[in-house]
Amino acid sequence: MNEMAERGRIVRGLYATSRTRDGIFLLERMEFSQIAEFSNAKRKAYCIDMGTSKSAIARDYRAYLHTLKLPKKLTQGIL
Repeated sequence: MNEMAERGRIVRGLYATSRTRDGIFLLERMEFSQIAEFSNAKRKAYCIDMGTSKSAIARDYRAYLHTLKLPKKLTQGIL
């Protein structure tokens, strides 16, 4: 994601799905939010908003974006 940001490609959200106990545990531990309408008994869907999440991955990404001094137009809603 950092390399993409350096090229002006900003990641505003991440999405993931998992069927395994370990995958679900990892996503929840990383503070992804479950998307109920796309989840079912066999598969869980998750997302994380990089602009508003308090998770470590989102905080670190926002901090990195801050160091790049990108135009506000690109980082609007994230910084």
